[in-house]
Amino acid sequence: MRAGLKTTLLATIPFMLLVVADRIVVTTTVYGDLTTERQVTVEGNSTYRSDLQRWVTKMTPGFATDHVRGTGDTVEIARSTVRSDAEAPEEIEARALDIVQRPFSLVTEYSWREAVDVDYVNEREALVQPLEEFEYRVRMPGRITSASPAAQIDGNTARWTLTRDGAPYDIQVHARAWRWDLIILLVYVIGFLAYRVIAFLAHRARLRPRKI
Repeated sequence: MRAGLKTTLLATIPFMLLVVADRIVVTTTVYGDLTTERQVTVEGNSTYRSDLQRWVTKMTPGFATDHVRGTGDTVEIARSTVRSDAEAPEEIEARALDIVQRPFSLVTEYSWREAVDVDYVNEREALVQPLEEFEYRVRMPGRITSASPAAQIDGNTARWTLTRDGAPYDIQVHARAWRWDLIILLVYVIGFLAYRVIAFLAHRARLRPRKI
């Protein structure tokens, strides 16, 4: 089993981001080699633009460019981590059962597990009334077969609407992806063998004596 998540980040939502944002969407993309990328998109009042950028930056270190779009009094900021392959923190698990572990299987099975939490700096912060919920998404390298807690699943993406009071959450996702390289190889080998058999039978037919 290939293990070791390739990311340095945990899905920890800074409490102050909940305070200043009107909407938060966190998307974690898991690739076939278990490297990951995390994107945070927030919407809020343009008055809090600098605060929104500050806390989004805290969640996504290593990426130098923000996508900022303003409409009237509203500002939207999208920011991603760079694709990373650092050592896995203990709070995250990623697995792939691929050709090494299951050489004759036509699918690779992936699993992802992590803790999603809200980061309260002190107890007094917990008494503030911030945004009650946020959206969390996981995109897998194959079609998702199951997710826990119950999620809205659309192909390779699972979506949750999480609340700050329910954190921490134990997010688990399982997915499968076809091994197209192995499938193409098998089709080629079978086609080649079929061609050789047909050619051999045709050759035998030509050598067979004809009746006069």
